Amino acid sequence: MLWRNVTKILIDALAWTLVLPLAYVIRLEMEALDYAGDILTVTLLFFPIKLAIVWLNRHHLYSWRYSGLVDSLHLLRSVVIMMVLLLVARVLIGDLLLIPYSVPIIEAGMSVVLFTAVRVAAHLVLRRDQSRIKSLVRKGSERSSPNRVIIVGAGEAGIALLRSLSLVNGDRQQLVGFVDDDPEKQGQTIAGLKMLGTIEELPAIAERHQVSDLIIAIPSASGKQIRRIVDIARSAKLGYKTVPRREELGPHALSAAALRELKIEDLLGRETVQLDNTSISELIREKRVLVTGAGGSIGSEVVRQLLPYHPKEIVLLGRGENSLHQIMLELERDHPHQRFRTRVCTITDQAGLERVFEEFHPEIIFHAAAHKHVRLMEENPAEAVFNNVVGTTHLVNLALKYQVKHLVNISTDKAINPTSVMGACKRLTEIVVQKAAEQAGEGYHYVSVRFGNVLGSRGSVVPIFQEQIRRGGPVTVTHEDVVRYFMTIPEAAQLVLQAAALRLNRCVFVLKMGDPVRIVDLARDLIQLSGRVPDKDIAIVYTGLQKGEKLYEELSYDSEQTDDTSHKDVLISKTNALPADVEERLQELVAAAGRFDEKEIRRLLKVLVPGYTGYTA
Repeated sequence: MLWRNVTKILIDALAWTLVLPLAYVIRLEMEALDYAGDILTVTLLFFPIKLAIVWLNRHHLYSWRYSGLVDSLHLLRSVVIMMVLLLVARVLIGDLLLIPYSVPIIEAGMSVVLFTAVRVAAHLVLRRDQSRIKSLVRKGSERSSPNRVIIVGAGEAGIALLRSLSLVNGDRQQLVGFVDDDPEKQGQTIAGLKMLGTIEELPAIAERHQVSDLIIAIPSASGKQIRRIVDIARSAKLGYKTVPRREELGPHALSAAALRELKIEDLLGRETVQLDNTSISELIREKRVLVTGAGGSIGSEVVRQLLPYHPKEIVLLGRGENSLHQIMLELERDHPHQRFRTRVCTITDQAGLERVFEEFHPEIIFHAAAHKHVRLMEENPAEAVFNNVVGTTHLVNLALKYQVKHLVNISTDKAINPTSVMGACKRLTEIVVQKAAEQAGEGYHYVSVRFGNVLGSRGSVVPIFQEQIRRGGPVTVTHEDVVRYFMTIPEAAQLVLQAAALRLNRCVFVLKMGDPVRIVDLARDLIQLSGRVPDKDIAIVYTGLQKGEKLYEELSYDSEQTDDTSHKDVLISKTNALPADVEERLQELVAAAGRFDEKEIRRLLKVLVPGYTGYTA
């Protein structure tokens, strides 16, 4: 990928450089030979500038094969910047070098033509190569009947997908038409493909046109919309695939290669999060950012979501070398220009943690390091106190000492009226951060962000169910009425960044989680997505609630009030005042953990965390 990007940058920069002497020739005609020295000097002078513009405007990140209007506007920005710089040079050094006023204008027009020609040529070459490959494939295998396919969604994504499929499909798929619920599109031909009707009419359309499969091309669709389409497809016995969700695509162009099977995130996903990118960029850009738990599901996704905002440096901190190594290799491969450092260190190691602060002096901290498994922490309460409470205390104390202005602690809905040691300890992390926020004062922004379960995180219910399905079942559910809030990993990480960008202090932010999901319904969806029938091919068995588990989770205490913020998906929970003896009680808790006195740990958790109803050992 790196070599391909470098090649694209050099092609654009070198070809663009040749345009300037051509503009001189058009302007000066035969007299251009008399000023050959000036022309060569100006051309060489502006070559590194053009190279920098091509790189900074990220020409290499835009697909040449699928260039469109957005790409053209992006390239036009580069051309305008160059034209302005040439005009400025004419004013500043026009007495030393010949730069007629008309040359920058001629050069700009020719540059637009050049960039367009390069991309059209690349498109034609790639298409020719693809045709040759398809021809070889046809010669080497028997020709079979193509699948007849409908594209659901005739928006930008559907049209981009149509163009991509037209390049690569060959005889494997025959595109029949679009279906879309937009009344203005009915009866039209879009990008050469007919609009066949609405989504509700899919079964009749599929039967009439002998369709075998459909492709869902709506990257911003909510889970409710996707479920409706899937239910209709199943009733018509149609196969289905989908394009990635918008947060998965990021800046990348949509292509046929991106098509994938449906995931549970698609069925449970909400409307795409609309971020205030300006405020997030103002917070992150050119800052040194420390992410604890950077190898975990949330921590690593926070790192990925930081990248578009160009932090000066990211410090990846965690205790698991394998997970840290994985995200490190990903950054080196996909973001070679991003500066980052990796440190293997547990947050319970105060001296080791301070060495990290001394070395990097972070300006922003995202604290995702935590023990999260309810059942394990019930059996190891002292470890829950050490890692979640003591570790967070070390972190915020060092943040205060090194004058870190922004700290975001990632919490959980299990911190509300907790029935588990893990939930109670996470509530204490909120209290520890709140206490630090009071000490920090004006100009500091220390907050916690509270949200529910994250789909697909390591050790969570979805991977467990998937493994049980892979083994042939049964799928084990604790209780038929148990419900949980869910959001996708990218969505959670994006809203954590958004909460940080609000720049408030001593707050607990609550993310809007949508409607709770019955875990048994989640199990049934996963079984169906695997192509099997619940209770027939795969059994569902109820095992009973485990210690510390609840039937449902809350996102705020009944005594807490929530207020809106400037972002519709982020609320502020008005937490109660801290008790006067909280510091003393926390010290007692840490001492009890040091003695591994489980009974005293649980007793003190009930004192420190109102609403904690865990059992007493």
